Amino acid sequence: AKSAEVVSTIGGNQISGQCTVPLNLHWKFALVDNPFRTPLLVLALLQTTTTRKNDVVTVATNEFSASILQPECEYAYVLLQTTNQTALDALMPAFLRDEAIEVAAISSTFVVDQVPMPGTITSDPLQG
Repeated sequence: AKSAEVVSTIGGNQISGQCTVPLNLHWKFALVDNPFRTPLLVLALLQTTTTRKNDVVTVATNEFSASILQPECEYAYVLLQTTNQTALDALMPAFLRDEAIEVAAISSTFVVDQVPMPGTITSDPLQG
């Protein structure tokens, strides 16, 4: 099975000038077909892990939904964020219309043109 690791590191500490991450935020990675479409079309909600160490939160997924990707189409990963865990749990692949869920980060777009290679995708900015 092919996989890709997508990681977003959020926050830091106030001494270094980075933001403090509120405890009531929840995240989930999703795969979208065009990150510039409004509303976003969520193709897949990816199994997401969140770890918190001090004021730094790392959100990651190893899930890669290769079976739904079509050659020559443009895709991106998005990091969804909300204070409403119930809304996040109820989210299904469809157009994102829930105002309780916002996009925290968008990866660079990619086109499926070959078999996936191992590696890591990191969001920008890494902090702040």
